[in-house]
Amino acid sequence: MPHKKLTIISEDDLNMIIQTAIDKALIKSINSLEDKLIKHSYLTKAEVLELTGWSNKTIQKLRDHKQIPYTKHGRKILYPAKGIYDFLKLNTVEVS
Repeated sequence: MPHKKLTIISEDDLNMIIQTAIDKALIKSINSLEDKLIKHSYLTKAEVLELTGWSNKTIQKLRDHKQIPYTKHGRKILYPAKGIYDFLKLNTVEVS
């Protein structure tokens, strides 16, 4: 049976490993979001919830305050994909 190695790393190294993993996950998530937004002209509320992680209340608030564009036909509300993408880009905080 092979022996397992125990590796001890510093707190700074651990923080760097965690930050690298987070950065990679965010980039993957953003790329996935961009791909989905490019493929669809309009998104349903369910799709916006899935893509952004927002709550129903957040979407309603953003609509009420005219921060995100939407179109309404009867009771059906659709969100232009580019409008959601532009809102996210506009509100992105760059980390240095």
